Amino acid sequence: APPHAALAARVRGCLRANLLVLLTVAGVLAGVAVGLGVRQVPGGLSRAGILAFSFPGELLLRLLKMIILPLVVCSLVSGAASLDPAALGRLGGWAMLFFLLTTLLASAIGVSLAFIIRPGEGAAPPSLGGEISNCLLPMNLVPLSEFK
Repeated sequence: APPHAALAARVRGCLRANLLVLLTVAGVLAGVAVGLGVRQVPGGLSRAGILAFSFPGELLLRLLKMIILPLVVCSLVSGAASLDPAALGRLGGWAMLFFLLTTLLASAIGVSLAFIIRPGEGAAPPSLGGEISNCLLPMNLVPLSEFK
C-alpha cells in the first residue's frame, strides 16, 4: 500500500476517534460567528428575533436544571450502595454518613431559603405581544424545575 494511503487511514481514524470534540468546537465557532453576524444587523433584532435566537439556549438550560437534582441523588445512592461497609471499616462509615448528612443539610437549607426569600416575587413579567407569546409555548412545555 502506498504511504499516503496509510497516512489517510490514520487521519481518518483520528477524526473518527475525536468526532465529538471536533463537532463541539465547530458548533461553538459557528455560534460565535452567528452571534457576531446578528450584532451587525442594522437596527438590531426585533423582540421576536431575540426570542427565536434565545429559545434553544433557554431550553437547554431548563433541561439541565431539571436533571441536576435527580442526577445528584442517584449518584449518591449508587455510590453508597456500591460501597462495602465492612471493607471501609468504621472510619469509612463515618465519612459516608458525614457526606450524606451534609448533602441533605445543604439541600434543606437551599430549599428553605428559596421558600423564605422567594426570589423573583414581585417582579413584573415581561410584556410581550400576542404573536410572541405563542412562540413561548414550546419553551413552557419544559418547566424551570421539577417542582413547578
